[in-house]
Amino acid sequence: MFIHYNEPSLMSKTGFIELAPLVTLEFASDKMRTSPSASFSSFMAIQISKVAVLGAGTMGSRIAAHFANAGVPSYLLDIVPPKLSEADRQSRAKRDAVAAGALDKLRKARPAALMHSRNAALISIGNFDDDLPRVAEADLIVEAIVERLDIKQALF
Repeated sequence: MFIHYNEPSLMSKTGFIELAPLVTLEFASDKMRTSPSASFSSFMAIQISKVAVLGAGTMGSRIAAHFANAGVPSYLLDIVPPKLSEADRQSRAKRDAVAAGALDKLRKARPAALMHSRNAALISIGNFDDDLPRVAEADLIVEAIVERLDIKQALF
């Protein structure tokens, strides 16, 4: 899979991301991967208008920021904090605390993760328990959860 920018200074031989509200991902055919002389007509392009990022840690939140900077809305989902009291479990804000904390860190990051503070509005936070069905609305799903096979298998 290749991601490309249509900015002339950022173009490469493999494709582009449009920096407007849509991102384009291009997938090379087997011929393109094995033959450097293959033409660009071997590509299949997919427009991305919504992204779901699973995992709101450093990597996941920065991926969501990158898409927000390109004008693409995203869902940033993570776990419900495990040690919530029964009363706190009823609060949506407390259930989304991990993803909310990640978004707050993005806003304060130095160097800035977001090119403009308004880009944060393109990132919708949530949690796996309440919002996992929203992933079906996404054109692209990026998995960036903790590197533990048992947890990854449980998610998928």
